[in-house]
Amino acid sequence: MEIGFIGLGVMGQPMALNLVRAGTALVVWNRSADRGEALRAAGATVAASAAEVFARTRTVLLMLYDAAAIDAVLGRGTPAFRDLVAAYNSTTDPKGRTKLLGDIQRQLATDSPAAYMFQLAQFAVSNKKLKGLWSSSPVAANDLSAVSWQ
Repeated sequence: MEIGFIGLGVMGQPMALNLVRAGTALVVWNRSADRGEALRAAGATVAASAAEVFARTRTVLLMLYDAAAIDAVLGRGTPAFRDLVAAYNSTTDPKGRTKLLGDIQRQLATDSPAAYMFQLAQFAVSNKKLKGLWSSSPVAANDLSAVSWQ
C-alpha cells in the first residue's frame, strides 16, 4: 500500500526519507518540485500534483508550513468553508461549536474527500485566583512555569 506525503520542507523531507528508508512505499509532492528529488533517488514516487497524491493513496501525511499552505493544498478556500469557520469562531455555545465542527467536517469531505479536520480535546482550569494562564486554548508546548495561585 502506498502512503502519500505532501510537504518536503525542513521537517517533511527528513521524515519522508526515513519512511522510504524503512521500506514504506511513498508518493510525495511539494510545491517546490526540486525538494522531491532526494525522495525519488531514495525510491519514492514523485507526483505531479497534490491531487495526484490524494488520488493514488488512501492515507496522506501533510507536513506543510502554515495554514495558507494547508488551505491551498486541501482547497479550503471556498466561500462555504470560510463561512462555516467564521461561524465556528464566533460561536461560544459548546453544542453549537460541536455541530459546526461536524458541518466543517462534512464540507471538507465534500471539497477534499481525502482530508479531515482534527481538533485536540480542550481543557481548562477555572479559578479566578489562578494567575498566568493563557486566554486561548492550551497546547502541550505551553510553558506553565509562570502559573501561580494568588
